[in-house]
Amino acid sequence: MKLYNILLLLFCMIVSVVGQRVKKQSKDDQNCNENDFDRHSSNVFGQFGLEELRLPESKNELKTYCRKAKESTDFAKKFGDNCLKGTSQTLMSLASYNFDKVNKDYCAKNGKKKDQWIEWAKCGNKAKPATIKCWDKMIITMANTKKVKNNKIRIPIICCSYYAWINCNRKAFEAMGSNVCSDDAINGIDVHTKKASVDSMNLICSRYQDDLTKCQSYEKEVSNTRPKRIHKTPLLYVFEVFDSL
Repeated sequence: MKLYNILLLLFCMIVSVVGQRVKKQSKDDQNCNENDFDRHSSNVFGQFGLEELRLPESKNELKTYCRKAKESTDFAKKFGDNCLKGTSQTLMSLASYNFDKVNKDYCAKNGKKKDQWIEWAKCGNKAKPATIKCWDKMIITMANTKKVKNNKIRIPIICCSYYAWINCNRKAFEAMGSNVCSDDAINGIDVHTKKASVDSMNLICSRYQDDLTKCQSYEKEVSNTRPKRIHKTPLLYVFEVFDSL
């Protein structure tokens, strides 16, 4: 009987230890830390507006970009599966799919646009002082959208600020002149941005894409004061607005 009790005690201890390890692993696998998500989102498309990031201008820089983009897209997929629900989860799933799809042209071994992407990047990086302002305006607008009292116009504000960012970027590239930003570079970056992000945003935003009058009326309802703390990238604000409705 004593031997049986000892064996039973040992068995319970083993189960307890294994359970704790599984629980810890499960918690690590389901990382719902917003700062981590924000950092990974930056690696995917923050190069268009964050001062500390730049587009790859050489093959070595492209390899680093592709590695980080792959790691961050994988993280985003898990974040969407484990930490989001409803429309936010669907949007994240679609965005991850689009990020993967568009980056194949630059990051796959047989990618057809590697050299083009490097050339386009030179335009994107030189226009950075202007595109930083475009990005900053979008982020500030989105950060303040949740505070808008009329919750029916929160999603339209998010959508309008997103499309305004796309248009602002294109104007910034065009302003650099053809010696810096060729038509091929401008159109290439524009198509890349739309395939990587706008295609997923169209899930909720397509009706506002070309409605400048409505967007201008919505813009008046949101503060342009910079909050003390802001996310680096826009997706968390999109999720917050869905959660607030």
